[in-house]
Amino acid sequence: MRSSGLRKRFKAYMTPDDIINTKPEEENPAGEATTPPQEEPVKRRRKKKNFFDRFDITSFVEYENIAANLSYVVFIAILMLFYIWNNHYAQRSVNAMSKNDKRLKELKWQYIYSKSELECKSQQSEVAKMVRAEGIKELKNPPVKILLTADGKN
Repeated sequence: MRSSGLRKRFKAYMTPDDIINTKPEEENPAGEATTPPQEEPVKRRRKKKNFFDRFDITSFVEYENIAANLSYVVFIAILMLFYIWNNHYAQRSVNAMSKNDKRLKELKWQYIYSKSELECKSQQSEVAKMVRAEGIKELKNPPVKILLTADGKN
């Protein structure tokens, strides 16, 4: 990565032709070294970077980056596993609550039905009909209270 960056920077200033065509400095008759006139570097037009060039994901997936951040990658993996487990647990709990609600409604309706049947069967007329089959007759006179005295007489 670094070497390609250095090459890009170096390439902006000198090309291989520039390196080959360089001439040693010539001396003036006065004995001073003359330097060739420096040309202004040609400004190259920058290539516009699109979205994918700006956010290059491939540099994050290299071995060195993964090895350097292995603990972070393991932590993220554990978080993902915990998230998946938590979703399954929540779904299981919701299903169990739904089943319990259905069962509760069923038991409630069963209770209401049993209660109404009991009220109906405990009416005096219904009890008389059920006992008539066994040969027991309904009383025409109200029941009499029997009192015992201390001497054993009524």
